[in-house]
Amino acid sequence: MAEEEQDRFTRIMDLTPRRFTYQQHHHSPPALCYREGIKNCKPGIWTSRKLPVSKVFRLDNPNVDDGEFEALLYWVADGRIGLSQSIKDWESYEAATRDVDAVVDLKTIFPDGTKWKRNGSYFDDGGTCSVISADYLTRKAASRIMNIKPEDEELELGYYYETVTIHGWGHSSGNKKNTDFTLGGMNFNQDAVGGPPRVAVVEEDSQVVAIRLYAGDEDDEVDDESGFVKGFNSDESSSDGKKPGNLAPLQAI
Repeated sequence: MAEEEQDRFTRIMDLTPRRFTYQQHHHSPPALCYREGIKNCKPGIWTSRKLPVSKVFRLDNPNVDDGEFEALLYWVADGRIGLSQSIKDWESYEAATRDVDAVVDLKTIFPDGTKWKRNGSYFDDGGTCSVISADYLTRKAASRIMNIKPEDEELELGYYYETVTIHGWGHSSGNKKNTDFTLGGMNFNQDAVGGPPRVAVVEEDSQVVAIRLYAGDEDDEVDDESGFVKGFNSDESSSDGKKPGNLAPLQAI
């Protein structure tokens, strides 16, 4: 790999953009690595954030290892992010969006009563949890990001995949601010969210617009008779006035 291409890839990974793009794929949804993926995600631009573990959750689940944070990825806008854009454009777009996204009040996006639908759990023998848009997991994406032609022998696909799927885990990003984030999504140690996390999604018009990974216990994993996992609300009380005992109102770190 030429030094110029390696430097471009390194600089993009050092930047670790919080926003990422996802476009409709027939066989490749934004993937939870080691799983089939979360299907029917809304095409467009998404972002990723970390949330503090809620006090309500801790009170209702005293026997659960609650971890350090919850992971949240959600749709923010139509359009796409150009993977072949210049480093200057990558940096300008990140400067214009990261701080803006970080201060958005999540209650405006997920108001009380938002239904979070359970979507199984995530387990990996290696302890890594990766939530990455499939747009970044192709030869074409690697070619555009590294600025190397797809057919060129200089395109080290294994190196690219390994970097993207490990970056952010622990302090591998080299910058503490980028810990748990990677290009195209998030990578983190399962224990950081309280062990193998439960997964929940928000749907609008039959499309997933948000993905959340959080601590949970074994009883959370019960499907209803229709084949869909039972849903729950993001507010602190259910229709019968009882606390839901799982996800509480969203807060930002």
